Amino acid sequence: MRALWVSGSGMAAEEQKLDLIANNMANMNTVGYKFQDAFVQEMSQVDDDGKNVQINPAGSYVASTSRNFTQGAIASTGNSLDVAINGDGFFEVTLPDDTTGYTRGGQFSVDANGSLVTKDGNKVYPDVTVPPDTTSITINTSGQISALKNDGTTQVLGSFELAKFINPGGLTDEGGGIFKPNANSGDPVVDAPGNQGIGTLQQGYTEGSNVDLSTEMLKMMLTQRSYEMNTKVLQTTDQMMSLANGIKR
Repeated sequence: MRALWVSGSGMAAEEQKLDLIANNMANMNTVGYKFQDAFVQEMSQVDDDGKNVQINPAGSYVASTSRNFTQGAIASTGNSLDVAINGDGFFEVTLPDDTTGYTRGGQFSVDANGSLVTKDGNKVYPDVTVPPDTTSITINTSGQISALKNDGTTQVLGSFELAKFINPGGLTDEGGGIFKPNANSGDPVVDAPGNQGIGTLQQGYTEGSNVDLSTEMLKMMLTQRSYEMNTKVLQTTDQMMSLANGIKR
């Protein structure tokens, strides 16, 4: 019976790993996407025979998942509202529930009210409003946002702030490239781009996904083989039990 539990739990763990790998591969072209890893841990069963305590394997499970926040490749887009972060920082955005979220996705646009927003419509924090008579926008490496107006004058609209975390891998994933801090990530350290090693900004560029296709393909193959081996154990155990049940006294 133990073999059934070991193989069954192993299949469930490998299936979860395959789901993560498939999601990584599906987002390899998503701006600012960070790949996920699964950490599989062995379950233990303690047997006490009255003299010795033995810890025996009783299967495995996905203990946790984690995002890898190594920087992706920076690529030119020619869009003045695309901004990439060279460094460890995160953009701050205001979510629909008025809480603050953090993202590496720097594809911005101007909404109907003139506010600078992300591709999902979340306002950049601090709030930046672009005048309707703006002809072009300039964002320097330290985050200052300036608008060139129809009359030839330049107006400073505001500045980006970036946030940095002690352990970004511990951030809570809210979906859509948005993250929130928790006890594992630590509180955000907020500063202007260029300070405290938080990173600088590069206008007209975006950060690509940090997914490496060849690595993910290799992980997928290894995970599939592990899943198949667990199914073989399950099938063999079932055959053994069937034979045992067929034995006549």
